[in-house]
Amino acid sequence: MRRHFRTGAPTHLQRPPSAPNPFAFRISGVCAALLVPRTPEHAVDLEATLRLLQFLQARGIRSFALNGATGEYTRSSQDEVAELLRCVKSNLVAGTSLVLGVGGPDTRRVQELIDLGEDAGVDGYLVSVPSFFPLEQQDIVSFVDALLLQKPAYLYNLPAFTTAITPETSVGLVRSNEHIIGVKDSSGTLDTVRLLSREAPEASRIIGNDSALHPALGEGVCDGVVSGVGGVLPEMMQRLYSETSRNAISDTSQQLLQVLAEYIAWLGRFPVPWGLKLTAQYRGLFRAEFPLPFSSERRTHAEQFSKWLDEHRENLQIS
Repeated sequence: MRRHFRTGAPTHLQRPPSAPNPFAFRISGVCAALLVPRTPEHAVDLEATLRLLQFLQARGIRSFALNGATGEYTRSSQDEVAELLRCVKSNLVAGTSLVLGVGGPDTRRVQELIDLGEDAGVDGYLVSVPSFFPLEQQDIVSFVDALLLQKPAYLYNLPAFTTAITPETSVGLVRSNEHIIGVKDSSGTLDTVRLLSREAPEASRIIGNDSALHPALGEGVCDGVVSGVGGVLPEMMQRLYSETSRNAISDTSQQLLQVLAEYIAWLGRFPVPWGLKLTAQYRGLFRAEFPLPFSSERRTHAEQFSKWLDEHRENLQIS
């Protein structure tokens, strides 16, 4: 396996700010962030992964993100990521895209994931900042510039779990690094996509926090969403995206926004992505397994959540 990355001076001035990005691939519409089902022994469940993939493709999803926060990327070993890539890539219908989340504790680990993606033939990457230790913005720039990327990549701003990538750093990297074609912003704010719209119009603006999708579409500062909710409620998220893109203040758009907000409030009662796993289990997609045992309070929350899903099946478009 290739395990090389750049060292030395950063490459900020390789591309003029106004130059078009050379890569044609772009995320658009609803890209489903894939959960990673696991067995009671915590191994990756490839059969359940395939069922989930088939379920989503049957409902019209044609873009997937693997190994991001929704996929609990810190839990997966290299071998598990390789297995998941083989399973997913070999079962995509024609015209479907796959982006790989490449997050890890250091540059070496991230580069190894990029190399796995190259071997699997993914369409692009979501590059998140190394977690645990806080970084300065200059460290983030040096980290991104050190990576050997051969496919289009999005900065993956994940401030709930890693050092936040500021809007200014995002614009600078889109302008200076030829492989960075945009940002998947999971901050829940619109600061980054607004600044990209003004100062780097060539950049792709992807929402990574479902709660920010409706306002982003309403302002016209969004080209697509990588959606955890879309990975378990694809019917609702695709309808919300299309309706809000057409008319953000329509009755249908506002109704969908309300039910999404209520659903996200329920998700917020659980660690990420436990509520999504419980939704997948409710829909019969796979049995939800978790990295640690449920407390009695968690069991109560899960039972209450299941009852809420029962009461809102129609609004959630669960058939």
